[in-house]
Amino acid sequence: MAAAGEVPPMTFAGLVPVSLVDFPGHVATTLFTQGCNLRCGWCHNPLLVEGPPAERPLSAADALAFVLRRKRLVQHICVTGGEPTLHRGLIPFLQELREHGFHVKLDTNGGRPDVVAEVLRQGLVDCMAMDLKTTWARYAELGAKWSVPFAQTVECIRSEASDYEFRTTVVPGLVGAEEILEIGDSIRGARRYALQQFSTATRMLDPVWTSVEPYPPERLRAWAQAMDGWFQEPVQVRNV
Repeated sequence: MAAAGEVPPMTFAGLVPVSLVDFPGHVATTLFTQGCNLRCGWCHNPLLVEGPPAERPLSAADALAFVLRRKRLVQHICVTGGEPTLHRGLIPFLQELREHGFHVKLDTNGGRPDVVAEVLRQGLVDCMAMDLKTTWARYAELGAKWSVPFAQTVECIRSEASDYEFRTTVVPGLVGAEEILEIGDSIRGARRYALQQFSTATRMLDPVWTSVEPYPPERLRAWAQAMDGWFQEPVQVRNV
């Protein structure tokens, strides 16, 4: 029987055949899983969170066949969501990708540290990316019962991943100067941290967020500058 919140079997709600942004520095195919264990109102993929499910879901076998047909063109795969670690078939699928020689990046919100730990133990990804939504004290606002599993995933990634990044979408009302600096301080010394601009350009899970005005780009740059030297690489500011 599937664990609470788990979504069997492994299916994909869709894909982007060619992405220039989902696997930094590489051309990639991006695969999107259905379902999420958080309810971030500003999420730009609401159909992946609450449904309805994709009319033509892509099985793991079909997804593998697709990327194999295009392997001469694209050798990098990003698996994202929704939340991929909810899927019981994630690890077998990643194993298949690795056996066929693909380079793999996995995006996660960090709610399943056990799955992330096993992925890293088996060496199934080249890169991990984890979203740090806000400070741990405010994770209840996103529908999380507690923040401990998310914090455990941070430590697992920092200690076990060969390449990784943490990133925060700077959402006014949820993330400001105090939160940014607290998040940054909690992961000080990590390899890479990125601030991502909040955008109202697409449909959101909760329409109320469409009326929220993003911070000016210079403010994100100032916060990034305030954390200069905190990480192994300079803080990146994206989508400004």
